[in-house]
Amino acid sequence: MAGALRIEDLKATQAALEPFLFNALYRGRPMPLEGNLFRRSSFRYFQDGGGHYVLSRPDAESLIVDKEQYWRFVTADLGLEYRRRLRGQTR
Repeated sequence: MAGALRIEDLKATQAALEPFLFNALYRGRPMPLEGNLFRRSSFRYFQDGGGHYVLSRPDAESLIVDKEQYWRFVTADLGLEYRRRLRGQTR
């Protein structure tokens, strides 16, 4: 078929491009590097310090906050767990 890509050529192109670029060009699913909803720069990481939390992020100084004054919410990448199960991987 004229103009069709060979699978080998497509795989080589996929390996050469960043995933977000390949998805935008060849799958019609452009997506920002950090996803559509959450920005990595907005995330805070915490450590339990007894009566307080130590909040940190890579681009800022750590902050110590009293547990009584803050709520803690946790996020999880359920898509990653789903992909692991599809591949038969366990923790």
